[in-house]
Amino acid sequence: MKARGGHPERPGGSGRALRTGRAPRTGRALRISRPAMTGTALLILAISVGAVGAGLVARDYLFKTSAGRIRAVSFPQGEVAVDVAVTEPERRAGLAGRGGLPPNGGMLFVYRDTRPRRFTMEGMFFALDIITLDEAGRVLGVGTHDPGEGPFDLGPARYVLEVESGWAAAHGVSPGEMAEFARD
Repeated sequence: MKARGGHPERPGGSGRALRTGRAPRTGRALRISRPAMTGTALLILAISVGAVGAGLVARDYLFKTSAGRIRAVSFPQGEVAVDVAVTEPERRAGLAGRGGLPPNGGMLFVYRDTRPRRFTMEGMFFALDIITLDEAGRVLGVGTHDPGEGPFDLGPARYVLEVESGWAAAHGVSPGEMAEFARD
């Protein structure tokens, strides 16, 4: 008669493996204290956030540098020498407070994406043609706005070009036309 239970390799054992629910010990386990795990997790998080932040800063720098190199916007029947507004403070200031523009001069507002824009003529002393363009330079819309006009919505635009009133009509600028950006 066999003994019940016991070790499967020992005489009198049951032949069944002992089930304890634990893996057999093969060596010593690495034990890390809870504060050390928390510190390590915080370090990994800080490195990740720093890398993402550095990437965003680099992308912002490249965008501003590239946009800032635009010196003119050319249409088939005319060219506009432009001041470029890339940063929020530059966009807010725009042409407000200026007495006018040089002949064939304007301001180009450059954005990262194409979406509806909101503008105002408050602080302006002269009327403007406002030309909206997509990322490829295609004219999306042309409108004339008067000094002192409150906020108004423009359609989706990646670029917004402001020129003196009448310039767009005099140079045949209309929706669907293509513009090119001359850079340094």
